[in-house]
Amino acid sequence: KQMIADMKKDKISDIWVQSSYRSIEQQQKVYDKKIDEYIKSGKTHKEAEELTLKVINKPGTSEHNLGLAVDFNYVNLEFENTKAFKWLKENAESYIGTSDIDFKEALASESMVTSSAHSVVLVRMNDTKNIEDAKAKIKETVDPRKWICVGVENVIVESRGDLIIVILDDTNGEKILNDFKKLETK
Repeated sequence: KQMIADMKKDKISDIWVQSSYRSIEQQQKVYDKKIDEYIKSGKTHKEAEELTLKVINKPGTSEHNLGLAVDFNYVNLEFENTKAFKWLKENAESYIGTSDIDFKEALASESMVTSSAHSVVLVRMNDTKNIEDAKAKIKETVDPRKWICVGVENVIVESRGDLIIVILDDTNGEKILNDFKKLETK
């Protein structure tokens, strides 16, 4: 919510959350429905599955299953050519502490006005080659007191596959990390 509010302040209003948390069962329905659509259009099952995997993760491998992913607007393979994507890249520093790492996409869940500090950011790297350097850079630069009146003691920066998770939450941080570790990677 905070990220979209920040974007709207900067006159980017053509973005909304299309889909957020999905159970594995819901993910399976979305996945199967897309495969069926491709089969009905004349694709083989193998072709339908390959095309589906370009826009929908297999159930159990999606960050949606943890409540840490959102789809903006609609699936758009050209999203990186939009003003919204440019804004996200330019404002990454306020969420991960640095703009010096090269990543494919990121998603932030931040508390709005509240008495507790909470931030969870998922960063999908372009590859895993420099992931340890990126984690170290984030850990050293992210601000655990970025909120006006509150902060966190523990900054968690971990990775799994090409994903880095940044958790600033003293209350639920370990639970969020444990759920992240259960996520299947592609």
